Amino acid sequence: MDEITTGVLYELKYEFVFMSQEFRIKLAKYLTSIGEEREEENPWFYHYEIGIDWFKKEPTKIKAIFYNATLVEKWLYENKEEYGGFPENGYTIMLLDMHDLPSINYEQFSNFLKSRSLGFPLPEITAHYYSVFYEDKDLGYRLRYRGFATGWGGNYRFWFIDLSAGPTFVSEWFDLPIQVIMKDQGINPYTLIGGKWLTELLADYIIEFIYNLALPNFVYDPPISKNYTIELIVFDNRKLEEKENVSINNAININYIKNAIKNLIPYSNIDIKLRFENLLNYPELEKILKENTIFLNSWIHRYLFISDINATYIDAEATYNYLKNNLNKFIYLYLLLVIIHISILNINGIY
Repeated sequence: MDEITTGVLYELKYEFVFMSQEFRIKLAKYLTSIGEEREEENPWFYHYEIGIDWFKKEPTKIKAIFYNATLVEKWLYENKEEYGGFPENGYTIMLLDMHDLPSINYEQFSNFLKSRSLGFPLPEITAHYYSVFYEDKDLGYRLRYRGFATGWGGNYRFWFIDLSAGPTFVSEWFDLPIQVIMKDQGINPYTLIGGKWLTELLADYIIEFIYNLALPNFVYDPPISKNYTIELIVFDNRKLEEKENVSINNAININYIKNAIKNLIPYSNIDIKLRFENLLNYPELEKILKENTIFLNSWIHRYLFISDINATYIDAEATYNYLKNNLNKFIYLYLLLVIIHISILNINGIY
């Protein structure tokens, strides 16, 4: 797929196991036992109105059933022998269709699309999701909408995805619940064409799992060494008022970084050097950033995502080329250089 590889070739052997009806019932009972009904703002479900330029989008709350994704992952692992066990040297991918749990159906889906103009009441929605909640260890930030996942995994070389869950805002129109798609497109899996359609759909999910999770390709050849020295420089590009009010010294904990890298290469010694720099002390770099700061004000962006939110961004290529060609101004002995542009972005009052 890519020009750059690690030089390692893989020979993959697949074994397909179909879950028994008994185990599927057992799984459904377990999910029901841990399910929690909540009403939360869901970015996939929203009202909108036509503004002066385009659409104004307003997420709305819906009731849904949420399952703790970490508990589900652990339960599936602990009961793995009931569906064939895990390979000793390999990966396990579980594709589920649990639409008999509270799940959105085609009628609810189509009624929602017909009634989401701002001011119209939304129809009752039935859906289920898998939830995970993580906080940034340094500053305690919590990402929004982590409760609306349709799958999970990572431990035990194992991942699962529930094709009947959702819909998910992460892939707004490409991973719609399977029961909605099949009804919309008139798919009968017991026909020749319908069986082929379903097979190709599942194959798409499998190859994405393999390529992105099981056997990901690297963007460069990682050098193997007994010792690594990581020079981490943080250039503070915030406004003066922000610098005076909030220190960024606690924004990075080198112990977390060191432990994460040590977990990947336990046989190597890791040395991390961290320093914070005021961007004002580097006028050439500051000039590059200012000259390549662009405000995204795109009608197509708003049209495609039906959102009036635009953002400011910096041309990464110009910044990267300057740093690459002037490394001697910042660091002399290096193996890894990480440049972080820190700023506080306020979008609709959310930091």
